[in-house]
Amino acid sequence: QERALERARAMAAASTGAQAAQKAKEKFGPPIATLEELERQANVVFTATGPISRLLKAPAAQVGVILQGAPAMVQFESLKGGTLATFGRGFGDGGACTAGDIQRAKSLMPKLLPVPDTREVALGKLKQLRALIQEISRRSALPADQAIRSIGTTEDGKPVIQLPDGRQMVVE
Repeated sequence: QERALERARAMAAASTGAQAAQKAKEKFGPPIATLEELERQANVVFTATGPISRLLKAPAAQVGVILQGAPAMVQFESLKGGTLATFGRGFGDGGACTAGDIQRAKSLMPKLLPVPDTREVALGKLKQLRALIQEISRRSALPADQAIRSIGTTEDGKPVIQLPDGRQMVVE
């Protein structure tokens, strides 16, 4: 009987783990798909290679977006702005996004305006966002006491998360 009880407990734990993994996949599938498209577009849009190049590209980026003379830039900004809630929900508890959730998601994204990020910074932000989503997704499949959680922002609006071991981390 003890072996049967142990097997039943193991099966229940495996089932719970599989359910948690499926929920994590459902929750983080849309952000990952959105991120893949943002990465594809960012490879086209962000061309500045240093601080001077960044400043020189600022007027063209502003005019290109405002007058829609640079469709790739307009589409990137549109996709980024239209999907911020997707990322905000991915970091929260799944309810309605607050203005703070959106602001935190926005701070993780590459920016074109008023001065575009360099290519290295823009692609680095998306790479960091991908790693963060993957880590949160992985931890979402863990028991609640081992999960990562958002605990607020720094004074300059950067997200702060708490790791299962109690350490806090600022997401740059």
